[in-house]
Amino acid sequence: MLKDKNNFLINLLILVIILILFFKFFITLNFYPLHDELAIVERNTEWQNFIWRNHVSNHTINSFLAVTIKSFFGYNLLFYRFFSFLFFIGILFLMKKLHPNILIFSIIVILILSSNVLTNYTWIFRGYYAWAFFTVLNFYVLKSFNKNLFDNKNFKFLMIINLILSCHALYVLYTVIPTLFYLALLIIKNKDKEKIFIFVKWFFLPLIFFYLIVITLEGFTLIFSGNLNFSFLLNNFFIVLKEGFIPGFKSIFLSSHINLYSTDNNIFLEVFRKLKNPPYKMESEYTIIFIYLIALSTFLLKCLKKKNNYLDFIFLMIVMFFYLIDKNPEPRQHIGIVYFMILYIFDFFDLWVQKTKIYNILGYLLFCITIVLTVNTNLNEKFYDTKTSINKINKLYTNNECNQLNKLLNDYEIWVLKNTHIFECNSYYDFQLKKNILTN
Repeated sequence: MLKDKNNFLINLLILVIILILFFKFFITLNFYPLHDELAIVERNTEWQNFIWRNHVSNHTINSFLAVTIKSFFGYNLLFYRFFSFLFFIGILFLMKKLHPNILIFSIIVILILSSNVLTNYTWIFRGYYAWAFFTVLNFYVLKSFNKNLFDNKNFKFLMIINLILSCHALYVLYTVIPTLFYLALLIIKNKDKEKIFIFVKWFFLPLIFFYLIVITLEGFTLIFSGNLNFSFLLNNFFIVLKEGFIPGFKSIFLSSHINLYSTDNNIFLEVFRKLKNPPYKMESEYTIIFIYLIALSTFLLKCLKKKNNYLDFIFLMIVMFFYLIDKNPEPRQHIGIVYFMILYIFDFFDLWVQKTKIYNILGYLLFCITIVLTVNTNLNEKFYDTKTSINKINKLYTNNECNQLNKLLNDYEIWVLKNTHIFECNSYYDFQLKKNILTN
């Protein structure tokens, strides 16, 4: 009876969250694209360039989905934004499977909606929620893998999930490397040759093949920028590979962009400072700081109680890997890690919560609080970095021809205009003037 009631309340809550947030984010909200979204739209939404890394900025899963949707329905950034929302919905259903009780499920939703970053990136055309979804899925399969005595079926799923993540972007390594390290130690301990074969077949070789293509493409665009066409690439493939491989490798894995996140101070203090005072006019991320502190407390408590398991090893590896990398990423680049920490915390407290005498009353109370919070959830409009440009373009666009706008808009505003779906102007790039030109 209690299980059925929990199931009903969680399903109702998921439905309410989906409907309210969809209405808020995609129906009533004024459309302003972000600069980063437009950069990805311009560089990575054609079949010939959707896997192009462009240094370290591309998020492959989202680019693939965008170019697929574009082929069938045409370009519309709102369609592309919906991918992140779908991944968020997928996370809700996975959370339900992992924690099928209304109390814990409500707490998890409250944590998500109380965070500026975790909320805002549910509707932005960037790949952070793809990372979050596959991190949660990885956690789910990992539990099934351990529950089923390290079976090969779940191990194969883990290899596929981590392969997808590794192809997606570089920042996923914060959660992928610790997971793979744990699995590698498990293979070595059990001397499991079959799993080594699965690892090579389902992860290592496909990953090498994928990055061979990506590195070659990156080097091709850098070294042969005057001959960016398929016929030149195919006819001169080995020359492109020889001349472009090293520059392409350096551009992706040794990019100067990565150095922007280096710090000479204590990395953990720097992370705390950036979350407390984030860039781009974002709100302080006290929720993420709180989750990190609770996760650390959970680890220490489990150590004291001597109830450690494989999740504690992965948790410790994430912390150590973060320290060894010694980078201080933007708050959005914590999203996948934060979701792992949430799962890590409630994996330990789940049974304790269910034994609490006031479990039912708290569950119903938090259910109501979650609905109120969902209704009052708003996005951070200060985050709109193109709002001024879009407002200016809107005023001029209605009274002028496209070619006249070349004189009325600056180079950045022309770039913004040509990469949004709300303005219908043709354009081309003038290589002599080194600027975009609008045409009727």
